[in-house]
Amino acid sequence: VFLRPRAAGAAAAGSGTADVELKMEALGRVVAASALAYLDEGVVFVGSHLGDSQVIRLTTEPLPDGSFVEVLDTQTNLGPIVDICVITGDHGHSQIITCSGAGPEGTLRVVRNGIGIHQLAVMDMPGIRGIWALSPALGEVHT
Repeated sequence: VFLRPRAAGAAAAGSGTADVELKMEALGRVVAASALAYLDEGVVFVGSHLGDSQVIRLTTEPLPDGSFVEVLDTQTNLGPIVDICVITGDHGHSQIITCSGAGPEGTLRVVRNGIGIHQLAVMDMPGIRGIWALSPALGEVHT
């Protein structure tokens, strides 16, 4: 829901001020936001501590469901973890079940043993044979 100020009448005689009316319009539903960042061209990042964060686009025309909010992307957030349970499967593989989020954003999540790697981009750079992390010498302060 967004509030939009609108002048409701002519300026009061000699006061130079006008009455302001606040009109509420329901545009759609997003997660409970703890941070909002307008990116560009109606695209907004909605960061949430209580559920998955979203990247949304605000549209000028309603979508088929009547909403003016189009979800472009969702970033998974396990926190806050309210409760946790470890389950060992048939072949000794462990899974963690979490009660994550709060309120309407609350979910049960399954975390499997291991790391899932999703390749987001590849760049071929001729002549590069390897990349290593470097740290300052022992006792040296990095500025």
